[in-house]
Amino acid sequence: MMNYKTIQIYTSEDARWHGKPLSEAILMFVHDLKLAARCTVTRGVAGCYENGELATSKIEILSFKMPLKLEIVLPASETQRVLPTIQEMVVDGIVSVGDLDVVSHRTQKHLIPKRLQVRDVMTPSPQKVHATTPASNVVRILLSGEFNSVPVVDDLDRPIGIITQGDLISRGKMPVRLGLMQQLGQENLDAVLKEMADRPAGQIMTKPVITIAEDSLLSHAVDRMLKNNLKRLPVVDAGGKLVGVLARLDVFRTITTEMPNWKEIQACNVVLTDVCLVKDIMRRDTHTVTADASLEEVMRVIDSNDIQRVAVVTGDGKFLGLISDRD
Repeated sequence: MMNYKTIQIYTSEDARWHGKPLSEAILMFVHDLKLAARCTVTRGVAGCYENGELATSKIEILSFKMPLKLEIVLPASETQRVLPTIQEMVVDGIVSVGDLDVVSHRTQKHLIPKRLQVRDVMTPSPQKVHATTPASNVVRILLSGEFNSVPVVDDLDRPIGIITQGDLISRGKMPVRLGLMQQLGQENLDAVLKEMADRPAGQIMTKPVITIAEDSLLSHAVDRMLKNNLKRLPVVDAGGKLVGVLARLDVFRTITTEMPNWKEIQACNVVLTDVCLVKDIMRRDTHTVTADASLEEVMRVIDSNDIQRVAVVTGDGKFLGLISDRD
């Protein structure tokens, strides 16, 4: 048996905490603590209160202040992380604590919370260009930001294409990758951009562009990115207008901020199921160079394999570090 506690809150739909429904506030409080805990909210069909009020759905009585019961089940050792704040939040209700003998506690390990939508994590109001924008201006935009691609929109801000650094190299006369463009020196960079100025974005963009609706589930967007081998997706509203960009970095940041501390949860004897290990998903066809490789060789490996970084290893394959096209 595992020693757990159950915290029960008896309140009503009218109860508030800082202007929000109390039940919602408590739910988010417990969620944000990232404990090995579960919280359930139950709405009663009728009830009465110590102040004489009667809660019922009968129209002739006209009382809709329905009772709510919240129950938090958690390891006994975590109780004091929750209880003091709960007592402060419940200004209209009853709080009780009881012992609970738990036989087992299992949970599935998800990287991406199912409730999140694309709009919750996307980068809003992204940089964009039009079909007539010179390729040189596209390069300037990308060199000034952290992205390696930019959406192309029509006059109504609807995405009609996307320009990646691969497009700039293959169709836009860009001689090297963006990371290496920054190392050319201002005079050489200006010369390259002048050469690219006669190519409009509409001629070098990839089309049609794959987009995602802002109200789509984040998990669906990730599936679309994986299926189409994409690093980012333009995000559109109900009218098809560009409202954001979802990049892999946005997904990674979300995972790190939303994910609980699984080691702490396991320390409470919680059994994790559907665990995915690094070895299960990592790529094994990695490209490497040795520490004594020339810069030209590194550039050739990066450019010929359309990658952004390469592992540096010893002669016997021991990992030493990474070198990227921006190094």
